[in-house]
Amino acid sequence: NRDYAQFLNQLGRAPDPAWASFESRKCRLQRGADGIWHSGAPDLPMVTVSLAGAKAYCQWRTEVGGALHRLPSEVEWEKAARGPGSFVYAYGNVYQRARANQESGTLQPVGQYPATGFGTWDLTGNAFEWTRDAYPSAVPGTFQVLRGGSFVLDGMYLRNSFRMRQRPDTRTDDFGFRLVREVLPPTDPP
Repeated sequence: NRDYAQFLNQLGRAPDPAWASFESRKCRLQRGADGIWHSGAPDLPMVTVSLAGAKAYCQWRTEVGGALHRLPSEVEWEKAARGPGSFVYAYGNVYQRARANQESGTLQPVGQYPATGFGTWDLTGNAFEWTRDAYPSAVPGTFQVLRGGSFVLDGMYLRNSFRMRQRPDTRTDDFGFRLVREVLPPTDPP
């Protein structure tokens, strides 16, 4: 939420209303009378965000950060979630309710549970995450893939292999996103 508020404040114009359900109390971002966006829950993941809202944030991070920021592919997301041990859940092979924000009924601040062996947090539970991959369907672009599960799900719906499809304009209280920052390998001097 803190980072998304910064994005909105530096945007220089009103955000596209299709980016997120800004009017929803689940969004946790508010625009003050002075026009400044802020959040009473800065450490919660940004949710109620559509695919377009996630991509707009990625583009802004690329522009201000100097490196390409984008949504992960399904393969990248799953590799990060499985960690070096290729686990079923981000925390291991056996479902353990207390090891991630699952079945709690509410979002929790990011980074509350141990990271995977690759140093990534909250890949099991908390909020579904948009990926850059479209879900194969008869009408291309109809559905997008989300990964990671949610704070209301349990068991099989939280496995690293579980994928969900949804329309790209959907904005709910358990849909968020994660970024990939591409790092270019160093080049040898001429």
